[in-house]
Amino acid sequence: MTGETIGRILEIRRYPVKSLGGESMAAASLLPGDGIAGDRAFVLHAPETGAIVQASRPRDWPGAMDVSAAYIAGDAGAIRYTLPDGTEVASTDPAAADLLAKALGRPVTLVESAEVGRIKDGDVHLLTTASLAAMAALHPEGRFETRRFRPSLVIESPAGAQGFVENDWVGRRLRIGDAIMRVSDRTVRCVLPTLAQGDLPKDPDILRTVVKNNGGDAGIYAMIETPGRIRVGDDLLLEDAAG
Repeated sequence: MTGETIGRILEIRRYPVKSLGGESMAAASLLPGDGIAGDRAFVLHAPETGAIVQASRPRDWPGAMDVSAAYIAGDAGAIRYTLPDGTEVASTDPAAADLLAKALGRPVTLVESAEVGRIKDGDVHLLTTASLAAMAALHPEGRFETRRFRPSLVIESPAGAQGFVENDWVGRRLRIGDAIMRVSDRTVRCVLPTLAQGDLPKDPDILRTVVKNNGGDAGIYAMIETPGRIRVGDDLLLEDAAG
């Protein structure tokens, strides 16, 4: 196996229902076109208006990210919701509809996504601890926790790595075990990381810090070229430039 080791997987995150909180995983399958198997396979739909729950529209959907979703088993099937008060309910439970309506402010139904697994500009979103540390140093009063940025993979950077190191990976190939991905672009941030969720307060300076110091980007998108199984603790290798 060739390539330079540039970190290791610290965390794997999956979001079965788009715009809700997600689940932490010890291992996952990476699939071309889908990213992490089962990621963003569903959305919540408001039958009265036809709108889709979007966490980036907090006025319409306050508290969306305070509801989390996880598969009860495997990479598909029934969903287990965890509500802001800690209540857990299965998507197959008739009580789920009323509980979700109370949490989100209006009735919603769970439907399969038309763009299963797709993030805006890639299959997976990666963010390094070096970038998180750089942002935290620039805005010490802020809480730059990974959940603000909703990455698929959190990469623990090697000792001594500083700054937005993943910027230099665009156009390169990364390998984790048998899985190979091509870095397609830097991740342009929107208002989402600034929003309150759980015990994280609203903080507009989160985005201002990213805009002022890294052109509004934090993290990278990558397209899966070769499928594979990955695990927390696996090394991330930087390979030759993509051709």
